[in-house]
Amino acid sequence: MGTPPIPVEDLQTVLDAYHAHECVSLRAANAIGMPRGMFESRLRRARIDGLTPAEPEFVHHEVPEPQRVPRPRSGVRSVIVTAAQDSTRLHEPFLANLLAYVEHLDARLIVGAFTYNKALYSDHAPQAGVYPEAIRPYISTEQTRLADAVAVCCEVNILPTAVQPLSGLETHSQGRHGVFPHAKVALSTVAQPKALGALLNYTTGAVTLPNYIQKKAGVKAQFHHIIAALLIQIDRQGRVWLRHLLADRNGDFQDLDVCVENGKITTGHRVRAIAWPDIHREKMEEAVAQQLFFGAGSMLDTLRPEHQFFHDVLDFRARNHHGTDDLHFLFERWCRNEESVEADVRMAAEFLEQTKRDWCESVVVESNHDLAFRKWLKKASAYAMDPVNAVFFLESQIAYIKSIRDGDKRFSVFEHACRLLADLDGVRFLREDDSYLLGDVEYANHGHLGAHGARGSLRAFARIGPKSTSGHGHAPGILDGAHEVGVCALEMGYNKGLSSWAVACDVQFRNGKRQLVVMQPDGAWRP
Repeated sequence: MGTPPIPVEDLQTVLDAYHAHECVSLRAANAIGMPRGMFESRLRRARIDGLTPAEPEFVHHEVPEPQRVPRPRSGVRSVIVTAAQDSTRLHEPFLANLLAYVEHLDARLIVGAFTYNKALYSDHAPQAGVYPEAIRPYISTEQTRLADAVAVCCEVNILPTAVQPLSGLETHSQGRHGVFPHAKVALSTVAQPKALGALLNYTTGAVTLPNYIQKKAGVKAQFHHIIAALLIQIDRQGRVWLRHLLADRNGDFQDLDVCVENGKITTGHRVRAIAWPDIHREKMEEAVAQQLFFGAGSMLDTLRPEHQFFHDVLDFRARNHHGTDDLHFLFERWCRNEESVEADVRMAAEFLEQTKRDWCESVVVESNHDLAFRKWLKKASAYAMDPVNAVFFLESQIAYIKSIRDGDKRFSVFEHACRLLADLDGVRFLREDDSYLLGDVEYANHGHLGAHGARGSLRAFARIGPKSTSGHGHAPGILDGAHEVGVCALEMGYNKGLSSWAVACDVQFRNGKRQLVVMQPDGAWRP
């Protein structure tokens, strides 16, 4: 007796399942409860018989209108956003501290849901996930727009194993700052016309514990899984401040000078370190200088860091190498009485003297604009047609030449000149190849040099051994363990067109956690 023929309806079922599951035999076979070998045998038979799959049923998912939260009529409106993975345990101490801070700030808590289903066949919509009872009242799967300035994009379900979770989302928030629930902590900038200021895209960190498949993607994601949240604050003018709240292993965290520990709020705490935005003293706006360093309630004197790091203290405006052969540049310097290199260096040196504090170590990170001074001296005849700078050039050149003769490899002509022009006892000047580790964070890299002579970048520093805080790029960013600060002068003269620059510094707390603080263009660092 021969093998009985297979009913046509069975073959049609196999073919329809195959196409419904994106032409993946294993998925389709499991979906209809048939062994894979039998499924593929019948699939071949269906093709031989010339069957065609049934017309698929198309489903249109309506995108709900975003919730809209207006700016406050007075005071400050605060919102804290974190993320939760479905079917995963909470970091309960951190949640308790978050709720305490929510109450302290009279804030709203939003928990964006994301999925990472380990089963082959399940609904990957966040709405179908299972979440602990403690966070269910705060779960959101929709977009919320705060004062039309920030889009909290809980409708975006990003896999926690995504290496760069903000990739491709630059325009998703449609001209607003974007906040995306995710287990990583990341920050990227989106360029805009300079008058509008840069847009910021953030991921939040999570309130749920790591829960990954132990293969390469899962192991990498677990390493970068951060217990954290993002604080958003908006004042009645519509100005926005966004800061991460990173938990230590106990679930405690610090926000600027506020500590939240075991559900209790205390204020007035010092920080371990601040890496300031690139200074460029000759071009720094006075309002920024007052907010950060000199005014009442300045960030320096409020947070009282134990260490402070300065990048590009000198802009070297007078004889920048980009303009030494530019007649118009040189004429403009003459018209503005900005020709003196000594005056520029004096301004940088006096700034370092004025920002010294007995309770804080000042560290100058060797930077490309500071090194422009040395580059100027390498042009042996630069002083010949430059009477304004001839004496200072030759005095500096003699000191530099003597260092070469004496074999002093660590001589810095910028440091030498600064110490002659101001009282800088206690100020430490680093060199390009120095290391300055504070906790597990490297602070000695300005950012202009990468590995093996390549140019530096945030991505390059994300791949080195220790965590790092650098400058140079002027656009604040966070990528894995690498942080990049902004700049104190948003108008440098050469930055034409669109810009992603912002005034931003990096704060390290005593527990080793860091908070990248993005300020208003005038340096206002909190509401």
